[in-house]
Amino acid sequence: MRKLVNWIKEDCIDILPESSLKHIALLENRSDRMSNLLNDLLDYARIERFDYKAETLHLAASTKEVFSLLDHDDNVTLTVLDDVELEFPRIPFEMIMRNLISNAIKHHDKAIIKINVSYVQENNMHKISIEDNGPGIPPELFNKAIEMFQTLKPRDKVEGSGMGLALVNKIILHYEGKMNIESDGICGTRINIMLPLQIK
Repeated sequence: MRKLVNWIKEDCIDILPESSLKHIALLENRSDRMSNLLNDLLDYARIERFDYKAETLHLAASTKEVFSLLDHDDNVTLTVLDDVELEFPRIPFEMIMRNLISNAIKHHDKAIIKINVSYVQENNMHKISIEDNGPGIPPELFNKAIEMFQTLKPRDKVEGSGMGLALVNKIILHYEGKMNIESDGICGTRINIMLPLQIK
């Protein structure tokens, strides 16, 4: 679909009226959204089908690597407050962090976006917290936020498939962990993920 739109754009960009160019831009947007949705659905469906082996991961290095691969401007800063080693499958961990960090970037409402990642060991589990200074999530929408295909803002304002937190939650539950959201719905969100110290 995207290739077809690109061909039309390349062949006709100099002769199409402004209204048609807007329609092409809309097609590009919808095509990208559909592609992202399909990729997210595939990731969601594959979580329980692959036997990923636990690896030794460094929280700071792994998180910064994920951050470096995301599309963001210079006004976004990431701070990892603790550097610890985790024994956890690398690909599922990177999927968790990629979705949580990209959510914080996409839903920001500040000129400067600050994302902090911190760690404690609690109740014999790794507790990793991803905190941002964005608009927050109203407490009454916490459950909705982790449902499939749910976005808390119109998709014309924020790009996304509505699969991010649902995917994160499914990965965490698959590894017998937990996730919770802390926010007053006004100033910032903290997502806490609890992962077992040892993967069975």
